[in-house]
Amino acid sequence: MGPGGFVDRVDGEVPSREGPSAAQGRENVGQRVAEELAIDDSRSDREIARIVGCDHKTVAKARKPAVPPA
Repeated sequence: MGPGGFVDRVDGEVPSREGPSAAQGRENVGQRVAEELAIDDSRSDREIARIVGCDHKTVAKARKPAVPPA
């Protein structure tokens, strides 16, 4: 074991620190959140975030209607 109790990688490969959404592409997160909201917008931001693989604040931002600047 290495520092902090983490297992050292023998092959030199550094494990990804990206969240689940990275494998599906960060550019698609907003689209996937919108799709989940269209399916059932009564679910909590945290539940949708868990499904999509993003932060609950990202879902809250997508849920909030856009307000044009005054």
